[in-house]
Amino acid sequence: TQSKKALTEAGSPFAIRSSLDLATVDYVRNRHGDAMAALDAALSIARTHGYPGAAARAHWVHGLIAFAQGRMPDARSAYEDMLAGFQQMSDGEQVATAHNLLATLFFYLGDEAQAWQHHPEALRGLEISRSPRLRARCSRPKPLVIVAVIHFRRSPASCQPPVRSTYWPLSRRRASSRWHAG
Repeated sequence: TQSKKALTEAGSPFAIRSSLDLATVDYVRNRHGDAMAALDAALSIARTHGYPGAAARAHWVHGLIAFAQGRMPDARSAYEDMLAGFQQMSDGEQVATAHNLLATLFFYLGDEAQAWQHHPEALRGLEISRSPRLRARCSRPKPLVIVAVIHFRRSPASCQPPVRSTYWPLSRRRASSRWHAG
């Protein structure tokens, strides 16, 4: 809060980043209403002043909140807006993160075809980033991703949905609890 105040008083464009970080803290603390209000304000400033990175980050947290609230169409829209913003900036690491969020969303919804459209791009993050955080997000085992990683390491072009095997009957609920537990 102090940094946001000081940056705002100084007229610094970095004040928006403080606003986004505070909104993220509100999201983590389950204060979604406060987070959404702060994100909407930050998104307005980002659009007005032409800050595509800030706008994309606002969409990112919007998507997380929508997903947490079970508003899947809103989560998809926010993640797609996030993707478009980071693509505009040519930020490969964040583009990979957006694809990972979309792949995860579609898997959660049971739409494996849509999930597979995003997995190869998410996995490209493994090639371009040294960030342990991004590498963990893009390579964390998920039922669809485990086989994708094997294919991707051979060739990104070969990253296609595999033929179903005994691995696949694992229910989405069991997979979710298994893969998100640790």
